[in-house]
Amino acid sequence: NVISVGSITSGYKQSSFSSFGPTADGRIKPDVMALGTGVASVLASGTVAYGNGTSFACPVITSLVAGVWQRWPELSAIEMVTLLRISSSNSSNPNNSFGYGIPTYRAIKNLLDSPKPGTAILVYPNPVENDELKIALSQSDGSLVEVILQNSLGITLQTFSYEAIWLRNPFRLEMAGLSPGVYYLKVGYKKTIKTFRIVK
Repeated sequence: NVISVGSITSGYKQSSFSSFGPTADGRIKPDVMALGTGVASVLASGTVAYGNGTSFACPVITSLVAGVWQRWPELSAIEMVTLLRISSSNSSNPNNSFGYGIPTYRAIKNLLDSPKPGTAILVYPNPVENDELKIALSQSDGSLVEVILQNSLGITLQTFSYEAIWLRNPFRLEMAGLSPGVYYLKVGYKKTIKTFRIVK
């Protein structure tokens, strides 16, 4: 019913002093990672100092949890732990050095706001608003998402792919450089390929 927090550097690498798992009973350790190398803190004198340690990383996660609970006060402690794990950057391949990865508020929000199961792929808003189109998945497990954007004549304008993690769900597709008109968006995710008619 608790989580363990490991430390990373500003370059998103595991800090040299951050311990490895597993736990004594075989669970993945650490659960999540946060900045613990070169962390700025305010001393009792009011001056700013920099320190290292997982004791600096833990308050970072604590503040994240406080922010999430302020927005969703109905969440239980166990639900919060689960959200931290499944929305973190390494959730599709957790290990005993980096755990489930780095959690973020946006990734947790994307997970809580995700389409209901059964709607594998959702593209919105349509017509496009503010030159931005969003691609949302009902789950996010690290699989590759392949996207093709075509004009009304079927000519391919963009082709790209990205890893399906909660931080990128929804994925934001900028359409500022495209003229008003009708476009077709093909999204491939796992064994599902969907074509959407988009109006800009």
